[in-house]
Amino acid sequence: MIKVELDKEDLICLVNGVDFDYIIPDLARKYGTWTGGFVDKWDWDKQKLRKLTEEQLLEVYDECKKVIRK
Repeated sequence: MIKVELDKEDLICLVNGVDFDYIIPDLARKYGTWTGGFVDKWDWDKQKLRKLTEEQLLEVYDECKKVIRK
């Protein structure tokens, strides 16, 4: 296990680095949009992410991580 100190901008970058295939956690849907069709992609709304506390950002990241690892 590695321990690091992250500030709010670090946490935003961490969350912003999460990408999904088709299964998107409900919590993440509040802070981004899915564009389907010819090119499927997930886009985070960085303005919404900046309004979150550090604890909320970590919660979003943890929820996303659970989905990605399944």
